[in-house]
Amino acid sequence: MATKLPKPKKMLNTVSSAVDDALAGLALINKGLVILENERVVMRRDHASMIGKVKLISGGGSGHEPTPTGFVGQGMLTAVVMGDIFMAPPTSAILKTIKEIGKDHHEGVLLIVHNYMGDRLNFGIALERVLSEGMRVKMLVVGEDCSMPDVPKVEGRRGLTGCILIHKMAGAMAEEGRSLEDIFQRCKSLAVSDMATINVGWNLTSTLARNAEVPLLADEEAELGLGFNYEPGIHTIPLGTTAEVVQIMLAHMINADSMTHISLDTNCGIALLINNVGGSSKLEEQVFAMETLRQLLMNGYKVKRSYSGSFMTSLDMLGFSITLLNLSSPDILRYLDAPTSAPAWPQTFWGEFSAEDDSHDNLPIYVQGRIPHAEMEMDRRRKLLFGPHISEKSGQSLLQVLSFAADALIASETQLNVNDMDGGDGDCGTTLRQGAVSVKQALNAGHFNSWRPYAVLEIISFCCERSMGGITGALYSIFFAAASKPFYAMREDAVVNAQSWLDALQAGTKAVMLYGQAEEGDRTMVDSLVAAATALKAALDIDPDDHVEAARSAAMAAETATQTTIRSEARIGKARTFKDSMLKACQSLTSKPYGYISNDHDSRVSYLSTQYPTIGEVAALVRQACIRSLSCEVTPGREGPLYFGDKLRGHVLSHTFSLKDAQARGFQRWFSIIVLMKDKYFLLNSWPFLVDNITTIITELQERANKAHEEEQSACPQRAFRLLTVNSPDDSFLKKKTPNKSSRPITQLTADELVFPRLHLWFTWILRAGSTRMVEYVAEGLPTMNVSLDWEQQEETAEGFTVISTTPLNTYVNELEASSSYEVTKVLLFVENVREFRQLLGHEGFLSLAYNLMVGHQVVVRGCPSELVTSIIKCLKVLVPRHCYRAVTHSDTYLELAECNLLGLEPQVAVPQPSATVLRLDILRPQNEDHQQNLEMYTFKIKWGGSMPTKCPTILLKMEKAIENSKLCENVLRRHFISLKEEWLNIAKVIHRVHQANGPNEDIAELLRSLGAQDHDKLLLDFWATGLVTHPGGNGR
Repeated sequence: MATKLPKPKKMLNTVSSAVDDALAGLALINKGLVILENERVVMRRDHASMIGKVKLISGGGSGHEPTPTGFVGQGMLTAVVMGDIFMAPPTSAILKTIKEIGKDHHEGVLLIVHNYMGDRLNFGIALERVLSEGMRVKMLVVGEDCSMPDVPKVEGRRGLTGCILIHKMAGAMAEEGRSLEDIFQRCKSLAVSDMATINVGWNLTSTLARNAEVPLLADEEAELGLGFNYEPGIHTIPLGTTAEVVQIMLAHMINADSMTHISLDTNCGIALLINNVGGSSKLEEQVFAMETLRQLLMNGYKVKRSYSGSFMTSLDMLGFSITLLNLSSPDILRYLDAPTSAPAWPQTFWGEFSAEDDSHDNLPIYVQGRIPHAEMEMDRRRKLLFGPHISEKSGQSLLQVLSFAADALIASETQLNVNDMDGGDGDCGTTLRQGAVSVKQALNAGHFNSWRPYAVLEIISFCCERSMGGITGALYSIFFAAASKPFYAMREDAVVNAQSWLDALQAGTKAVMLYGQAEEGDRTMVDSLVAAATALKAALDIDPDDHVEAARSAAMAAETATQTTIRSEARIGKARTFKDSMLKACQSLTSKPYGYISNDHDSRVSYLSTQYPTIGEVAALVRQACIRSLSCEVTPGREGPLYFGDKLRGHVLSHTFSLKDAQARGFQRWFSIIVLMKDKYFLLNSWPFLVDNITTIITELQERANKAHEEEQSACPQRAFRLLTVNSPDDSFLKKKTPNKSSRPITQLTADELVFPRLHLWFTWILRAGSTRMVEYVAEGLPTMNVSLDWEQQEETAEGFTVISTTPLNTYVNELEASSSYEVTKVLLFVENVREFRQLLGHEGFLSLAYNLMVGHQVVVRGCPSELVTSIIKCLKVLVPRHCYRAVTHSDTYLELAECNLLGLEPQVAVPQPSATVLRLDILRPQNEDHQQNLEMYTFKIKWGGSMPTKCPTILLKMEKAIENSKLCENVLRRHFISLKEEWLNIAKVIHRVHQANGPNEDIAELLRSLGAQDHDKLLLDFWATGLVTHPGGNGR
């Protein structure tokens, strides 16, 4: 059984500063090295004097020291760029390093990159950027891992310790003055065909590698072919003697059946590099080196150069790697033997200083870059003025669309994280939200040059690169950077049309495919991008002028392609490791390929039963609910219904039960029926109805299973058979290890082949009945004189619902028609919505009026014309639940608070003086008749005898904030108000019931805080709860 090893202790200052402290230590020891200020970049101190020589840059995640920082020096690397523990270095640091050592360096710069996705993408982004500036830069990706039986389609072979030999070869060639193209081609040829590496490791744990996917190994097992970032290998092997392990490794490396094997030449000789992964002792390392050399020599291979040491480590991992290099030409040895001052080769690099010279003790280890940050920023902004421009109106529309898209991503963070849980780290939404927030900040700061498409796309690329991080950020940054290039190449006076945007989309898609190594059908973002580009091109070919229809076609094609990825198999990325984890409700549901469906033609609703949910979000939620429903932590060995859940993963009613199974341990199998809802209150209010019907289903299943069990027992009693077998003198059965039987399907346990259609019909009935019987809504209006609610003698249904009778409400049109002063011949003057009404009253006036209405005071609107008064009352109704107002839009006399709390009066009607519980809004018509049809010429005066509290109710502040948000249309604002009112109504109900139970004040205060309410909300909550229970003949509250 696999055992989890204890995590070793670390002696560090802090984990967050470990990388920076390590770089500082390296530079303090080696005076020929310096650190680029504000970056994790180590450079040769004398890099500026490398005239006539190609400069070399490498880099990668920390945690593999001395790779690559220890190989900076004369005859090897010029600079390296480091990332966090096991994380690729940021593109900004790579770009800055290339410009720092390569600006005005005509011989060029070679980037040598280990073939890991993050390194490849981030170095690729930097390469694309500097190439557009005319710099001479090439990138060599090294991947020599020979552990895989074939070359992975997307990722390719991993870059391991063989990259160190490439550093040495390239550095020696650069010192000879060889050209950039010569070095690139020669090193590429060696890496592809003449070099191979294989790893073996154990003790796969670390306190620093938080994100590593660590395989669990038994005490006597090792992982063959694993990566330096703890990526799983090809299989485990017995951790035997050194000779046995070396034999397995060498046999795999030269196995001709493997596509990644190396063909060793016994005539020309080989170079051998033994790498101690870091945790093994020097004694073990030397024994491993001896055994490797011995076996190679025994097989007739000439080892002309051999190296042993810790060249590339992996924190606490124990293990070794073997790298073999064919010496296919004599100059390879010359380059390997060439002198180098790189400290890990190993020696200390003193540069121009000698060991005896004491003048170097106070030399600074940090230097400021030759190219100041301000200069780089000015250069970047100057480039944003390139390319053609569009009209100001089109530019503003472009930025508005960009803003809406960013808002949508921010709002979808939780949803995207849930979708990502089954195929990734569950952080996709958070990553995209970071990018969207960065774009919004750039928009608000006015950084976007709205009339130049090149500038817009380039800035989005920078926002993604700097804020999102990881592979996702790199891919999005590459997409937008590449999409901007077609605009960069266009003349400034060129016309931007739909074809221009198609070219940009195609360029971005090709770049993502190039650097991400993904193709259409791999279940990645490429599927949607290719579909959108194809549809856009087809639509423009049909009608180049119908841009709207073309964009719509592209959007629909992208959405369709996205939906198809739900059922497709991932062939790239982390989702590939989850390909077998799709939720399968029951393997025995095979009578139909997709499930069962029932159509309710009256309501036009279809009820679908499938093996697993067809919607990704639902699949993730259901999968988690199913696992938790049968978990001993959630359901500790008991049958019956229970509740669990939260806002993120949904709210679940789980009813656990067992069915008799003669072949199972304990002669029973556990099952559960779950009901998953987003609305917690709706689920709990539906509890009696759901539990009763689910219990009925379970009872019938158990009766069928009991009958089937009795028939099986009568034919062959399992208990007697087992006892007889155990007591048998013949122990042959002990020698035959039969595999465990898989769980029998429910069709066999119940002896009912039609059990799934029955379950489908049962569940369909529950959903259909629930949709017609369990509808939650906010009550319509305060109890009127002819509708009295007596909550002491309430009538309830069998499911616990209260029967309520109400009178039909008049519509707004009916209210206008009932008004005596309504004149058809006049132009109606009215307030359209609450946002317009707030503008008329101003902030303070609206706040005081809304506060009075929300806490149960009377609001009197007096003035003319009557349709204006009626429209204002209608606007005010949206601020409170329907049971908290009784409105009279037109009255000839004043009505008391007990009769109505929203009252409309003609201007001549006498009213009492304003008091603390009565607020009056007087509407003064302008004297000039020409102005009487202009609402802005009217005067609105508020008279109230009370004063505003120090803090307004929380819901009122939320409503005000929503009103101020101009991006919310009226329909969205209205729905938002409804959700807010429903939320606070539920809070009011809970508080009121605690009051009725005479709960302690301390408990009520704690309950208020837990529900998100405060002390200043009590008055509002009291009124909203009182509206539910007080007879209208009371105080009107």
